Amino acid sequence: MPHTSLGTWEPAPLAEVVRLFSGLRCPWWIAGGHAIELAVGHAFRPHGDIDVLLLCRDQGLSFGSGRISERGLVPWIARRRREAWRSHADRRQRGEGACQGPRARQDPNDRPWLAAQQALAGWEWWAADPPGTLRPWVAGELLPAGVHDIWCHPGPGTPWRIQLMLDESHVGEWTSRHDARVRRPIHELGVMSAEGVPYLSPEVQLHYKARTPRPKDEADFTAVLPLLTDERRDWLAGAISLTYGTHPWLARLPRDDSR
Repeated sequence: MPHTSLGTWEPAPLAEVVRLFSGLRCPWWIAGGHAIELAVGHAFRPHGDIDVLLLCRDQGLSFGSGRISERGLVPWIARRRREAWRSHADRRQRGEGACQGPRARQDPNDRPWLAAQQALAGWEWWAADPPGTLRPWVAGELLPAGVHDIWCHPGPGTPWRIQLMLDESHVGEWTSRHDARVRRPIHELGVMSAEGVPYLSPEVQLHYKARTPRPKDEADFTAVLPLLTDERRDWLAGAISLTYGTHPWLARLPRDDSR
């Protein structure tokens, strides 16, 4: 059970994550090391967490019909923010701990729900805002630009179970949160496994991992590299060169002439 300065992780099993997110009306993908393993077709290393990628544009999806209107959203968020923080402060006074944030109330009158919060209804959600710290993500709150990382657990005193990643998009194209020049049509962003699990395309995941490769990132690159098509290798080489310049992975990415 991995431990961090922000608490202990006990990652949810892949099957549980798929069950929780399968009802969403917006696209989502398994990301991180699990995405690489889905591409490879089998597990080959342990994981300290499990990541789910969504697009920032889908924060505004409602639980019910239509989208949240801008006019109605602002007072609704303000009210829920006040209620959530009041509850949070009361619980801290009772000594229930610092990392126990506002929980969603499953009230049928509270119609505007965000896509990720809808999938994890009843859980606690904590946004990395600013990065390196966590603060409660209030039910219905649209996260500001630059907040891409949310840690989630079922309730007070429980380990972290799922990490959500929010990526940007523009006019039908995904844009990398590391470099907005790196783009991909949204319909080409993911792959579907034989079991019907959507996961982030391996070359896109490797572009993120190339920023500061750790031993587990090197293991992921080595495991999936033989399976990358020439087109995926070309895309990854171009994206790495554009974002990071000279990089040790580039020497291993030429097209495989033995195919």
